[in-house]
Amino acid sequence: MKLSRVQLQSYEIVFWDFDGVIKESLEVKGSAFQEIFCDYGKKIGTRIVTHHYNNGGISRYKKIPLYLQWCGLDPNNKNIEIFSSKFSEKVIK
Repeated sequence: MKLSRVQLQSYEIVFWDFDGVIKESLEVKGSAFQEIFCDYGKKIGTRIVTHHYNNGGISRYKKIPLYLQWCGLDPNNKNIEIFSSKFSEKVIK
């Protein structure tokens, strides 16, 4: 829906959905997932990136525990936090 300047001025708050709407981020996030899990082999990396592209709308907080399991790592809160932080750093960079 396209709004004019006058229409926008009638609102007190406007939420902009930047991630994936204003700026496409699927590829950047795919690269970030591949980088943070690169130590677990090319086969795992390919599986992760394929899953990411096929499930673009799923939150990283659901993907990362799954990917940790695929890598043979415990998807506990500490590991999720570590990999989520690495992921955020790569995406921002």
